[in-house]
Amino acid sequence: MAVAKAQTDTASNAKGKQGFFTFPDPVNEVAARVVAIGVVAQVAFLAITHNRLLFIPLCYGFLARVSSGPKISPLGIIATKLVAPRLSKYEKLVAGKPKRFAQAIGVVFSFGAAILALTLSSFTPALIVLIALGVAASLEGFLGFCLGCKIFGIAFNLGLVNCDDCPTCVVDYAALSARRSLKESVN
Repeated sequence: MAVAKAQTDTASNAKGKQGFFTFPDPVNEVAARVVAIGVVAQVAFLAITHNRLLFIPLCYGFLARVSSGPKISPLGIIATKLVAPRLSKYEKLVAGKPKRFAQAIGVVFSFGAAILALTLSSFTPALIVLIALGVAASLEGFLGFCLGCKIFGIAFNLGLVNCDDCPTCVVDYAALSARRSLKESVN
């Protein structure tokens, strides 16, 4: 009986305690879409004003979300603590690893645009990268289509992602592959 209680305590502590540099798994899709809409607003404002200082919150937000999920990201906190709870009837839990991968792509694009904006005299190359980032965030925010997650799925199907890294993905992408194989065999 003492062993069972110790195992229960260990399991509840493992669920309750997360390290600082962890990403939630699963992720509330509503919160992810709210963050994406916030990114669209940031990108639009930056693209309109060309104010290079606005790269600071954009880059910081992506870096914060990749490193530790929504814990230290202002958009992440707003999405998970304020907006998503009010939309709980629409909650849909999805795998966290693809969402973290999508945030990592956001890091590359936001820092890439910032570097272009700060090193070149023309803002146009940075604007092109920002538009690409804005389109990807718009797809996620307004349509629920996560481009980074789709790329993650392709990498998973190609064997570039270890199955042990994302147990939820094994179920999701294995089912997708099975449906695709079934369709191809019928045609």
